[in-house]
Amino acid sequence: MSDAVATPPPCRGLVAYALIAGVVSLAGSMVLAGSADAIARAFGIESPTDGMPEWSVGWVDLAGLVVFAPVVETLLLSALLWGLARVIASPVRVAAVSALLWGGLHGAVAPMWFFGTVWAFFVFSYAYLAWRPRSYRHAFAAAALPHAMQNAAAFGLLALASTS
Repeated sequence: MSDAVATPPPCRGLVAYALIAGVVSLAGSMVLAGSADAIARAFGIESPTDGMPEWSVGWVDLAGLVVFAPVVETLLLSALLWGLARVIASPVRVAAVSALLWGGLHGAVAPMWFFGTVWAFFVFSYAYLAWRPRSYRHAFAAAALPHAMQNAAAFGLLALASTS
């Protein structure tokens, strides 16, 4: 990549960076998904969440969403970013293309998932790229930790919805 990615400020450690990235990721995803839902309903689409997979809220699901998915998807994300960086010079564009691809993959499962994941994967991708010059481990954590936070919040919402 020819132009530098904005590196994390030296006063902020990896955990603080990941926490901030998690909040930015979650807030943006909630705004996008909520807006998409409102627009769909405004056009008479009664339940834009139709077709979404059913989830339970057990321990296995929690482990799958909060541990397994972020680890596996971050491994795949790192390979994708490596490949994209070979053909796209701008780190922001690399992160944007990655986000669109991940959003599309999630949207193929349930269309509304595109809106909840596209921004999140932009944040995860950019965080990975920002920390990659430091080390692969730092980059992996910078992407996987906010991803785990995002999925934990989604799991919490599912748990709340299942109790009502």
